[in-house]
Amino acid sequence: MSEERQETELKDIGGLFRNKAKSGEVYYSGKGQDGTTYVMFLNKYWKEGDTNKPYFKLKKRVPKA
Repeated sequence: MSEERQETELKDIGGLFRNKAKSGEVYYSGKGQDGTTYVMFLNKYWKEGDTNKPYFKLKKRVPKA
């Protein structure tokens, strides 16, 4: 069965700003157009050549349970 390719486009959902934690770790955070707050940081467990773990982790800020 042949795989059909669908045309896509990128939709702007917001922007991220570079920040530095007290620990010295660099991370990026910002709000989407809908008001959702996102935080993105390097995955500490990523290793060169590892295809099973993402280089960055992207999280959405939510209230504590």
